[in-house]
Amino acid sequence: MKVTQPPRDLKRINELLERGTPTELARMIDVAALAKMLGVSSRHVYRLADSGQMPRPCKLGAACRWDRRTIEAWIDAGCNAVSSGGRR
Repeated sequence: MKVTQPPRDLKRINELLERGTPTELARMIDVAALAKMLGVSSRHVYRLADSGQMPRPCKLGAACRWDRRTIEAWIDAGCNAVSSGGRR
């Protein structure tokens, strides 16, 4: 049986949970908060992330969360595409 590495996003979430600091955990925002921040619908946030036009979320099961600092840096940089597009 082949042992695989956990997804990168899961590693990031585990790191945050191990630190356990409320500030680190508060940095993670959900799709509703991100949509409100950007002034778009929740569905549009997913479309942007799926097409590579914005940072992808960290996923844990069905939950998607974005790192607030990453999003703020992306906005400050002019909301440039982060990949060449399309789902991977």
